[in-house]
Amino acid sequence: MELQAGLAALERAGVSVFAISYDPVAALTDFATRLGITYPLLSDEGGRSIRSLGLLNEQAPAHRLGIAHPGTFTLDEAGRVIEKHFVQGHRVRPAPAAMLERLVESAGVPASAPTSAGVSSAPPALVAEAERDGVRVTAWLGQATYRPWQQLRLHVSLAIASQLHVYAEPAPEGLSALSVSVAGVDIESAATVWPTPHATNVEGIAQPCAVYEGCVEGVMPFHVTQLHPTLEVEVVVRFQACAATLCYPPATVRLLLPLTGLDLVRE
Repeated sequence: MELQAGLAALERAGVSVFAISYDPVAALTDFATRLGITYPLLSDEGGRSIRSLGLLNEQAPAHRLGIAHPGTFTLDEAGRVIEKHFVQGHRVRPAPAAMLERLVESAGVPASAPTSAGVSSAPPALVAEAERDGVRVTAWLGQATYRPWQQLRLHVSLAIASQLHVYAEPAPEGLSALSVSVAGVDIESAATVWPTPHATNVEGIAQPCAVYEGCVEGVMPFHVTQLHPTLEVEVVVRFQACAATLCYPPATVRLLLPLTGLDLVRE
């Protein structure tokens, strides 16, 4: 049902959706009829295709023989796999907005930008911004709702003023590197993925420093383990901005993104 809810956005992006499972045709037909599923459901009864793709879940209970690890393959128009994303268990699933963002990225463009290749992400659903020490910090999410254990992708971008840089890991001794964390009830997050910084020489520091200049964007996957009618995700961004003759003290920016909780889909 969650994929069906996001189907229109995927189709507008030029993406065709197919799902495959070990269930027999009759079971898939009943499932699609009851829940209004309109994209093709492919039956791999016995798990032959699942096995040939190396996706068989060997830890599945005996009564669910043939079940695959959940995930997605992304194919181009020639049928070549250009991106794949699989997880060990069935509990954590990507949200539709997260799926579309990964499709955009597999086409070679940032998730927040349109692409001439025909794939584009929807405008951010939640945005919060603040500016400090010549750095504008923006946090955004592709959707304003969540379901328990549904994986979302938090985007954090920094627009750094000309002549300034922000230190990346590993920062020189006594200086602070860029970092992002999230706080909120029942939130579990993974590490933020940043682009590779570049090295620059800073006066008074013997070794070249890893820094970001201009605009930089990182992505942090996270999920919420319990249902709450509303939930505030507090995004905490720490950085230190410096120039050739000026170094600001370490800064902390806190941004709030309010999510609305939806119950689990229990089919």
